[in-house]
Amino acid sequence: MLNRSNFGPLLRSEGEDKLYQLKDYEGAFEAFEKAASAMKGSPFLYGVTSPDRVYSGAAQAAVYLGMKKQAQKYYQNLKDLFDSLRKNQKLGSSLEWHKETLKWLEHHINGMP
Repeated sequence: MLNRSNFGPLLRSEGEDKLYQLKDYEGAFEAFEKAASAMKGSPFLYGVTSPDRVYSGAAQAAVYLGMKKQAQKYYQNLKDLFDSLRKNQKLGSSLEWHKETLKWLEHHINGMP
């Protein structure tokens, strides 16, 4: 039997491909949700799965699908992770992507009905 918790990085990559290249927002959201679940099942692969990219992608796909509750959930996950990362001053400008993504998400989530 396959250990699906090892598929986190592959599922994240699939989600990104569906979100950014194929514009398959439903498929992307499903892949990101599976990647988030896989991260919980394998603490060893948590960092390799890139949780910031998983949470960001899931939130963006949810925005495109009009799923405000899910967008808010993954936005909050990303924000919590960002708040934790920015405590490390050595990361400095490497967190600019996170700031821009959070700003984009906040703007679009607030504009949802």
